[in-house]
Amino acid sequence: MTLALATIHQPTALSLAAQENAKLLKVQTALSAMTPLDQVAIDLYFNNSLVKGQGLGDDRISISPTQGATVPVSDIYVPHILSGCVDTSRLSVNPLGGLQGILGLGRTPIALPTQLSTTYKLPLKFALCLPSSVERGYGDLFIGGGPYLMPPFTEDVSKLLLKTPLVVNHVNKHKKGDPSHEYFTGVKSMKLDRHVVNFNASLLSIDKNGVGEPNYVP
Repeated sequence: MTLALATIHQPTALSLAAQENAKLLKVQTALSAMTPLDQVAIDLYFNNSLVKGQGLGDDRISISPTQGATVPVSDIYVPHILSGCVDTSRLSVNPLGGLQGILGLGRTPIALPTQLSTTYKLPLKFALCLPSSVERGYGDLFIGGGPYLMPPFTEDVSKLLLKTPLVVNHVNKHKKGDPSHEYFTGVKSMKLDRHVVNFNASLLSIDKNGVGEPNYVP
């Protein structure tokens, strides 16, 4: 028996179930491509210490769309997803502990949110919602502007999220002439146990060399 995946020409957002891997201190998800369903680590930073990339692949994946106020039972196929690959024989150990790859979320053209947002003309946004513990099951990785639906809840959770504006660092330490692929936040003040921490906020401003501002690198 053959099951056809749903055909949705314009999803409003896309989602993947995400789970914390306490043993590896990573977040993982299951990504279904033309090969069997595989577990991959989620990475917010493009320049990781695991692999340096050796090839480029063109594949298609299946992913869950959110459409209006419902989550379709069937996934949709997304064609022409680019992925990097590396010869595993060049790795002395498997740093992913049995996982089959890395799903990138950095500010790069090959990152999954960038590719999916381009394909479906979605807002270039993503949200990673994690459970408070491994025992509490799965969270979600949402790609697009919403609505973000987490059954059995019927409310759009994108309206409940707190948002922090990101700052673009126009100096890329790894590729001259391009903006940084990292995520930076503009810190103006800090509180510790509800007490204001006195410091010179100008020290955190990004200078002409790209130094300054806290950045997020898992």
